[in-house]
Amino acid sequence: ISALEWIRENTPPGDVVLTTPDSAYWVEVVARRNVIADSSDLPRSMRAADAQALLTSKNFTKSQELFAAYGAKTILITKEMKEQLWHRDDEGLLFLIVNPNAFDNPYQDEFAEVWRVRERK
Repeated sequence: ISALEWIRENTPPGDVVLTTPDSAYWVEVVARRNVIADSSDLPRSMRAADAQALLTSKNFTKSQELFAAYGAKTILITKEMKEQLWHRDDEGLLFLIVNPNAFDNPYQDEFAEVWRVRERK
């Protein structure tokens, strides 16, 4: 819950969060933020596919384009996500977020991490 409270208290009300469907409900209820899967008028299947692409892609340019398209600035990664989605720290989104020019890690505890997408220059 602490990561969700951090998101609620430290991100703008219109912020969009990338997370898994399992965490989406909690982001919407506790953090009071939209998630990519519910953040636009695009068909739900397309939004779900884009969210999945962001979680699994190592393509930096494509990921930046998708974050911008949805206005997503926040990423919630839970311990369960790390155990279920990725087997190594160099897979998918875990590979991308360590880029200090593109992402910041303002919150982390034993259960979750919050990452922020840096503004593109």
